[in-house]
Amino acid sequence: KLIRLDFDCFGTEELEFNLATFSLTNTDGTIMGFIRWIPRLISKTARNKKQITFLDNFRSLKTIDVVPLTTEYRKQIFNPSSETSVTLKQDDNGDEDDDNGGVAYNTSTRDDDYDETATKNDKIIKPSASRNWCLNESIQHGDNSIRDDNDDHQPELKADDYFNETKANLGVSAPLSIVENVKPVGDPQATESMLAELKIENDKLKQALDNERARIDNQIRLNAERDSLHKKELAEALDKIERKHAMDKENKEKEMAEAIAEINKKRTIDEKQKKQELAAAKAELDRKKAIDERKKNEEMTAAMNEINRKHDEEELLQEKANKYMKMFSDYIDKKAKALIEETITGGSTQPWIELKTETDDFNTQNRFIGEIEELKQQALEEFIKENISFQRLKVDKVPTEKSVSTVKRFIDKVKTNMKEKPEYRGHDLKQFSLIPALLEQIMIYYSSFTLQLPLFEVAQELLEKIDRNTVTTITTSTGSGKSTLLPALLIAEGYDRVIVTQPRRLPCTLISQRVNETMTLEGSSQSLNLAGWAVSGAESNPNAKILYLTDGLLKERLQYDENLITNYTKVEKSIVFFIDEVHERSVNIDFCLALLARLLIVQPELQSKMKLIISSATLDSSVPTLFRQIPQLKFAEFQMPAMGTLYTVTKV
Repeated sequence: KLIRLDFDCFGTEELEFNLATFSLTNTDGTIMGFIRWIPRLISKTARNKKQITFLDNFRSLKTIDVVPLTTEYRKQIFNPSSETSVTLKQDDNGDEDDDNGGVAYNTSTRDDDYDETATKNDKIIKPSASRNWCLNESIQHGDNSIRDDNDDHQPELKADDYFNETKANLGVSAPLSIVENVKPVGDPQATESMLAELKIENDKLKQALDNERARIDNQIRLNAERDSLHKKELAEALDKIERKHAMDKENKEKEMAEAIAEINKKRTIDEKQKKQELAAAKAELDRKKAIDERKKNEEMTAAMNEINRKHDEEELLQEKANKYMKMFSDYIDKKAKALIEETITGGSTQPWIELKTETDDFNTQNRFIGEIEELKQQALEEFIKENISFQRLKVDKVPTEKSVSTVKRFIDKVKTNMKEKPEYRGHDLKQFSLIPALLEQIMIYYSSFTLQLPLFEVAQELLEKIDRNTVTTITTSTGSGKSTLLPALLIAEGYDRVIVTQPRRLPCTLISQRVNETMTLEGSSQSLNLAGWAVSGAESNPNAKILYLTDGLLKERLQYDENLITNYTKVEKSIVFFIDEVHERSVNIDFCLALLARLLIVQPELQSKMKLIISSATLDSSVPTLFRQIPQLKFAEFQMPAMGTLYTVTKV
């Protein structure tokens, strides 16, 4: 059902014919089509019963009895028992069917001139130059001629005979034969004329065949010359490729040598740099080691001084105690002797009661606690003189009078607290253990003063606002000391812890290091790090009083750490949440503000345990509005006036 044929009009590509679906296509599917099978029509009128007369498919057939030419009808016409000759005729118009070209039958006489006396086997076949399929070939037998014999056997037809146009056009290997056993019909002169025409046609075909053979020989010669040229070009291309390959190989070897030399050079440089870096690292290590040793010596000296000071205080206290005990003993001995004499003379009946009364009177008139408090005040004054009053500062600019008065007020406040607050009064261990915290507080105030930042001048006013309100917004210029100075002052004011947020990881570490370098505590035997930092995946001194962390980490803790701050959190004063750099308004900053606002709304009792500070260089009005809407929340705003420059600026 599938036949593959090649046609000159489509080049060398074969077409596949499907005789089951009557379709055709090529291998790539770029050519597609359908086969149309058009049967030949013949006339079946009374005078055409014994002959085959082809009709035009496109003319009007209303007045003609038309039937298709079928195999059964063909057998009936060519029945060998018939004694009547059969003549194949074309339609009256005399046109040949161009669609089914091939061998055509002689139609020299029309239907109305049919000769009843014609011999039954008299047929004339005219060969054609085309070998395409036609109905005439379907009724031919093996000798390519129409014969009326007694054999009903029809030979097997091959599809190649129908569709191979190349063979049909050449017509050399299978020339058409003319039936020789045909008796001449009509005038012999016409027959001779026809034979002459056939001879001329045959000569033309031979000439065409010779021309075709010459053309083929010429084509073969041209192909040979072309092949020779192609071989020459191929040899030149191969030679060129070999030369190029040799050059590429040489270039690659050269490049490889240069690369090896570059690697060796780089390796030498790297080794030299590593040696230099190793030497620098060793020098840095030695320097740090020397600094550490110096710090250890300083700490040891400070510890010894602290021990000596405590020892001196203990000796002073012991001296005061011995003096007080001697005075008490002398007073009691004197009173006891007088009571003994009165008892002997009968003047006193209950001397023990009178002795107890005299003892109470002595304690009332000579209170030892007053001596202790006076001694503690003297020790505090001595500490201030040694560490603050007589310290010589190396500053580029003389401190302003406002900053000097601010640090004096802070120190006076510490003195007043130690003198008046009941938790500091007494000579028990509990009261003495509070003294180092006061000394650290004084040193933080003084260290903040030495930085000479603009915020220190208004620090007292700002700290009072923070103390009176739960939420405080601060708007100051960059560099005023919000991130470094204010958290230290809050620790000096007695807040339990200050948690400061930064938008990025690097500021957390750098600001923490800066605070530890500037806020040096010297009130104890050990030097304490006031600040620590924590970021995602790393931390340093996370339990410090001041903790710098990223706003994203605080957001995570507010969401998932239920113990960050609760009703059961024990605090001495408050825990401060310091949201810095709010003007950046990142997603994490907005989340932190929203979570803290929700915490104050859901748990209003936490207002006594926490403070919220919102700091920014420029603060949007939507942030204060968020917290003003919270019921019974104390809210304040602090805006620092435009600060001057740290150094004098001269216009040029």
